[in-house]
Amino acid sequence: MRARACRVAREDAGSYCGRIVDLPASVRRFVGGILAVRRKGWGEEPDAICAEIRSNRRPFKIVLKTRNEGLLLRKWVEHHRRICGPQGLIIFDNGSTMPEVLAYLDEIADDIPVYSYTWMHNFIHNRDKRFRLLYDALRASSDYHLFLDTDEFLYWADEEGGYRDDATVAERIVGTGQQAIPGIWAHNQPGQERHLRLTFRKGRLEAGIRGGKPVLSSAVEVSGEICHNSQVPKDLFRGASVGNVIIAHLRNFSAQQRIAANVEKISSYNRTTKILHTVGLTGEVLTLEELLRVDDRRLGPGNARNYLAEIRLLTAGVGEATSDGAGAVPIVIFADGRMTFANKRERQEILAFLNDPAEVLAAALLAPR
Repeated sequence: MRARACRVAREDAGSYCGRIVDLPASVRRFVGGILAVRRKGWGEEPDAICAEIRSNRRPFKIVLKTRNEGLLLRKWVEHHRRICGPQGLIIFDNGSTMPEVLAYLDEIADDIPVYSYTWMHNFIHNRDKRFRLLYDALRASSDYHLFLDTDEFLYWADEEGGYRDDATVAERIVGTGQQAIPGIWAHNQPGQERHLRLTFRKGRLEAGIRGGKPVLSSAVEVSGEICHNSQVPKDLFRGASVGNVIIAHLRNFSAQQRIAANVEKISSYNRTTKILHTVGLTGEVLTLEELLRVDDRRLGPGNARNYLAEIRLLTAGVGEATSDGAGAVPIVIFADGRMTFANKRERQEILAFLNDPAEVLAAALLAPR
């Protein structure tokens, strides 16, 4: 049974990653040119992009960075459209090649600003270099802004045990008046979208606070690379008193999705840093089978090695997106506007945190890094 699960996971992920990306680069570019409506690229037209962003004033804006997320992109857009409207969303596509993704981006481009950028995917989080003008435009055209990935879904958890995923989320964020609000990561239960590991057990809440994504006030100016809460200057979190912003991290949506996402990330790192050139992988887009042949010992420590290790676990059927004994971790179910807790103790602990989060936030965010 394990051998069959391993083979199926590898075949599914290989198919998902390889429908287009396994084609030669020249063919991919040709297919992409046919399928995609031309959109402004950051490398060529940053001033025009910034002018469009500045001309569209919204209290709260969410920026999505995405590439080839065929399983989640439509869900992500539909979810966040309810929160800040189509003009409150900005999509930066990092060179998608999948026909279904390109078609969907073209479908929504009349309502939602869609731009493209090259380089490594995380470069967009650096406020000092290539994307400084983007952050200037965001600050000039919004009160708060947030960057998310396609597997991250925003909610507001109420102190009474309800949750919100509509326009009131944006209203409440803007109403906080805080310099920075930590969006708290809550990983999903394998295969479930709204079953979240929002719990103090095993240090998950504190880890979710540090690893989550920050909602930043446009009134503050920060520099450097900021992707996670742990990268935000500590002074911005002093006195933080809002723990309601929950970011469901669907990293366990499916083994297929997670493997494909990690293959894309390693390819992105390789195009920029050439980290896998030492093991003979020099292509712009790598395949699952190529990566599974890599000797991990020849890679230095870092994200690429971590992504590859996770790929190996998932293709072997033992990673989180398949099973990790997760039943022992209490979950909260987000459904019909209410949070359903595993037991009374979990409910009491999480609601106590939502009502008075300052001490827990300070311990997680202000401790030495």
